Amino acid sequence: MPMSGAPGMVEMSNVGMYGSFPRHVICQFCGADIATRTRKEVGLFTHLVALALCFSGCWCFVPVPYCSPDCQDTVHICPNCGQVVGFKALM
Repeated sequence: MPMSGAPGMVEMSNVGMYGSFPRHVICQFCGADIATRTRKEVGLFTHLVALALCFSGCWCFVPVPYCSPDCQDTVHICPNCGQVVGFKALM
């Protein structure tokens, strides 16, 4: 976590409370009372599942984790200001 006093860096509060679905929070950037917008992104877990499929000889299934939202991280975004307010990393 970045230091809260560092210029241009903002510490995300309550990072552990974010899950796979939108959450009702107060945005730490604009102060709006919002329901977050979520977006799925490829993360470490996605790559590890693809690597495991590759090493197990299931070559044709290697792209599956990149297409499956269950194998991807969730990013929570404020719909008011567009800033990332939290995330849920699978690993």
